[in-house]
Amino acid sequence: MEPAATEEEVEARFRWNTEAAVTAMRWHGLANVNRRERLVLTAFLLFFGALMVAASIANHSYELVVICVPCAVLAWAGIRLEPWLKQRQLKVGPDQEVDVAWTLSTAKVCVSFAQSNSRSSGVHEWSAFERVVCTPEGMLFYQDRLSFQWLPRSAFQPGDFVRALKLARAHARQCSVVAGASTDCPACGHDLRTIAPGGPCPECGATRR
Repeated sequence: MEPAATEEEVEARFRWNTEAAVTAMRWHGLANVNRRERLVLTAFLLFFGALMVAASIANHSYELVVICVPCAVLAWAGIRLEPWLKQRQLKVGPDQEVDVAWTLSTAKVCVSFAQSNSRSSGVHEWSAFERVVCTPEGMLFYQDRLSFQWLPRSAFQPGDFVRALKLARAHARQCSVVAGASTDCPACGHDLRTIAPGGPCPECGATRR
């Protein structure tokens, strides 16, 4: 009689604080920029560009400056202030920080939370998650389109992140990778800037393009 196969498990632990909240929301935003939103943004930019060209051709240079300069200032201010505003909005006080522990296996996903003297935990089947999104800094587990739980890459021991990603690909209803830059590994999101083209990813072994 053959021995029963050992169920693979991957454990991860981290502290939920302001930094984790800001990082999670940033990747949540990047993971949910859909095609329609991209088309709307592209159409707006094309319209604005056409407006500038038309004003230039009609020799309305003063009006063009009056329109463009405030818009450019507002855009620059928005880009510069966005991280600060997001951090203030998502600020987690010391009394609100939570120690989070994950255990991922072939059968289930367990998440436990410890805060001061209180503890809670939940056990989920992989099918409870609509999708799992892997990013260069962690994984997003979505219960629906907008509700998610964050599991940072730094919570794993060396090599365990790829094991968790393999479990998600094998058992989650949907699993995808969002790369933050062209130098990120397309398979696991690892930063490959120090790896020469054609070299293997040190995390998952995929070849850098």
